[in-house]
Amino acid sequence: MELPELAPTESIGLTETGRHQVQNPKGSLGPYRLVKCLGEGGMGSVWEAEQVEPVRRKVALKLIKAGLVSGDLLARFEAERQVLAVMDHPNVAKILDAGTTAAGQPWFAMELVQGLTLSRFCDRQRLTIRDRLQVFLQVCAGVQHAHQKGIVHRDLKPGNIIVAAVDGKPVPKVIDFGLAKVLQSAEPVTAEPSQTGIGVVLGTLKYMSPEQARLDTRDIDTRTDIFSLGVILHELLIGRTPLDEASIRADDPLAVLQRIRDFDAARPSDVLRRLTPEACRALVERRQTEARWLAQELARELDWIVLKSLENDRNGRYDTVAGLQRDVAHYLADEPVEARPQSALYRYRKFARKNRILVVASALVALTFLAGLAGTTWGLFSARTAWRSESRRANAERLANLTAQQRLGQIEKGNQVLAGIFRDLDIVQSRLGDEPLEAMLASRLVKAGEQIDAELVGDPLVTASLKHQLGESLVSLGFPAPAEELFRKAYLTRVERLGNDHPDSLSSESGIAEAECLQGEPQNAVPALERVLAVRRASLARNDPLVLQSLNNLANGLRATGTLDRAIEMFEVALALSREIHGDSDYRTITSLNNLALARQAKGELSETINLLKKALETAELHLGPVHPVTLGSMNNLAIAYRETGELKQAGDLLEKCLATLTEKRGDFHIDTLRSASNLAEFLCFVGQRERGLAIFDVTWNRLNSRSGPGNPDTRSCLGNYAHAAFAGGDVVRAAELYQALHEELFRDSDRVETEEQLLCVQGLASSQWGCGQLALAEPHYERCLVVQEKRLGRGHFEVLSTIASLGVIKRELGKANEAVILLREVVAAASRFPQLRAFRQELRSACVKAGQFEEARTMLEEDLPAARRQFAREPVELAAALHAIGLDQVGIGDYGPAESVLRTSYDIRLERIPDDWRTFNTASLLGEAMLGRVMMNDANLDETSMPQRDEQLANAEKLLEAGYRGLATRSEKIPLVSRRDRLVQAIDRLIRFAELSNDTDQLQKWQALKAELQSN
Repeated sequence: MELPELAPTESIGLTETGRHQVQNPKGSLGPYRLVKCLGEGGMGSVWEAEQVEPVRRKVALKLIKAGLVSGDLLARFEAERQVLAVMDHPNVAKILDAGTTAAGQPWFAMELVQGLTLSRFCDRQRLTIRDRLQVFLQVCAGVQHAHQKGIVHRDLKPGNIIVAAVDGKPVPKVIDFGLAKVLQSAEPVTAEPSQTGIGVVLGTLKYMSPEQARLDTRDIDTRTDIFSLGVILHELLIGRTPLDEASIRADDPLAVLQRIRDFDAARPSDVLRRLTPEACRALVERRQTEARWLAQELARELDWIVLKSLENDRNGRYDTVAGLQRDVAHYLADEPVEARPQSALYRYRKFARKNRILVVASALVALTFLAGLAGTTWGLFSARTAWRSESRRANAERLANLTAQQRLGQIEKGNQVLAGIFRDLDIVQSRLGDEPLEAMLASRLVKAGEQIDAELVGDPLVTASLKHQLGESLVSLGFPAPAEELFRKAYLTRVERLGNDHPDSLSSESGIAEAECLQGEPQNAVPALERVLAVRRASLARNDPLVLQSLNNLANGLRATGTLDRAIEMFEVALALSREIHGDSDYRTITSLNNLALARQAKGELSETINLLKKALETAELHLGPVHPVTLGSMNNLAIAYRETGELKQAGDLLEKCLATLTEKRGDFHIDTLRSASNLAEFLCFVGQRERGLAIFDVTWNRLNSRSGPGNPDTRSCLGNYAHAAFAGGDVVRAAELYQALHEELFRDSDRVETEEQLLCVQGLASSQWGCGQLALAEPHYERCLVVQEKRLGRGHFEVLSTIASLGVIKRELGKANEAVILLREVVAAASRFPQLRAFRQELRSACVKAGQFEEARTMLEEDLPAARRQFAREPVELAAALHAIGLDQVGIGDYGPAESVLRTSYDIRLERIPDDWRTFNTASLLGEAMLGRVMMNDANLDETSMPQRDEQLANAEKLLEAGYRGLATRSEKIPLVSRRDRLVQAIDRLIRFAELSNDTDQLQKWQALKAELQSN
């Protein structure tokens, strides 16, 4: 039964409908005295009643309508009674009693829920977004309880959720299961037409899932309630349902249902932006916030959660309400959510996971390293650079041809300096030499700047102008550090002679800021860019090109600092202004279009990004030509966006085309060529073409290093991505070398981790050193990471716990078992909040064994063995791995008998499924140790009758021990480097123990010598 919304003066969750006024029947129903009618629906009426015995209390009594006692209606009414009877949850209204009147009308009494409907309660209490989400979590808990009982509600909406304040806290209760479906039944509980009047369609249109809008609703499952919860969440956030009233007011009901079936929801943040100012103001007032803050809070995670719940294809929704509930809880705790676009970052995180021990080391690095460097690597080659570089190339050309008749014509010395830049410069010969042409030109421009200072050429303002132009040429060539120095010198002179707000002073101040941005320090640049824009806006016309330039510069700085909402707002203003000044087809307008797209991409708005970049590339190719810098920039940016959305064929084709064109037109060593090569290399590694990708990385990094130096942001970015790609591809040795080179560059002055780039480098270095088996080197790096992460994120954050887990495992392997136990206990205790941390229970168990805490280890083993058999019942290879780990810990605490049984099962599975794998021989060796240990344990009670059995056991153990070692030795290259030597040494140690037990001196000496040789290597 649909529950009408409350009038403002009412205090309970049901009202009379007004159309069918229900009179209070005479007398009572059993122990209940009817007081007043609260409301009615298609099935019956709901009354407030007083129970007089055996206890006094108020209840809600639902009574089927007189005269409507049909078979279908009775079936539905009885179904609702049965549904409510099986549920017992604080967020679901409870059934208390049931019966039939003398006239044959069925009834049931349930908990009287006094309060307001969900939407009215939240709006009247002016709950914040976070408070609304807390209430929504309780609603999810009630619905999840129903699903666990096999019940789908099928009519979830705010009107069927009543909220009351209990001890000052909101407590929602889900009511009205009149349309509920029992999942175990092959058919719906009833086939009575709903208010839609179409066949067997059941539910309320605005909250109805696409599958409910079909004419045959037999195939309905719990995901239909997840869709309705998504609509409710959408409404709680922005006060509107995805389908508004106008969309469902059609004359043809079939057209309405088709609209529901075909509907794809927009992002809540986008819907918010389209509201009128009046509607937006009323909305944010009810949420105690401001429009811009609400838009920021919705963007990304909340948008993703809502859209995942509202997927048209139910296979794309959350599998369970618990999944939706968990994501909302993660959002409130500032933790990663499951709902997200399938971005490159997300796929790369999976791509980097190669084996179990490296997962422990790399899970966090694979997630965070790309997140930190993506903006640096992919954003470096934007169309903004192309726009600026075109004008700077013109400046460089003017410098080459500057004569006495130009601006410095009156100063012969100045001419000599400028001429010296290009004197003896043979471009053909430079291509054959070791030094790139761009680096050669840059060094001559720097030397020219030094000569200007040394020879005091001309008037100070003329000299400042020349320095400024030299700086612009250096930026164009990709050398921002020496450019910044020249800009600063020009700025000081201009400020002293002309003042802070003179146009020339502002140009140099802007040049300094842009050079800082290019060197990876946008936070230093933004204040200056803010000031330049403010002064230019105050002194120039609204549509002056310098105002447009400042808008773009500041927006780019904001984007680089992550201030995305404000950056997008400014890019939109700049785009409109550029269209007004230059027209749609001008390179500056196309550049503004690119900049806006890149900012939206950074926010995860990939669909809008693709549309903007397609338009930019189309316009650039048509009006600027295929090799124009802005065309190539647009092509590169679109390729990256395609990669983010999983359209890999289009992405690869564009990246290959972009690099080929740049190489042909600008040469191998041009900065744009090298940036493009780095982008292609990362893409190739991402799609599995690692060999070619790593080869391109190697060439590109070496060229950047020789061209720009190791400290240049381009060089560092390429090196970091190269290192990560090597690590993800399993080449941990090469990755460790590359990370070490990056570490040396980033920590020249101090070991203190301050920037995100430094943190990501330390994480990568620690993980790769661990992968190489260099645990003692990795340990202090993980400790450095932990200090920084805990300060930034708090001890309970997932990323912090991941680092704690890695540190715990390393300390265990280094023999610091007691420290490891403390750390790993903390991690395992957090598994209730982060299920992915449950894997570390095994690591904790092993640490307890090594720390001699055998009782705790035994308790865990007793729980873990049956759990493993259940969990991996259908995955034999995974079961074998879990049993091997359990057997290893049983051997460690001396429980050889149980260990032998468990390891025998593991060995048999591996022998059947992966007979030639090194892990099979590792289990053989361990099984031999368990058998050997059992013999040693039984030797205390040995008698002559037991000797043959003992000898047979020893012979079997010897076969397994030798087969295990030989198999490991011949397959050592397949064993992960992190544990290769340890596995072999452990196998030899077991053979040594056997030789000692057998008193075989020759074999003992042989194995001891082999162990010493292995350890020395």
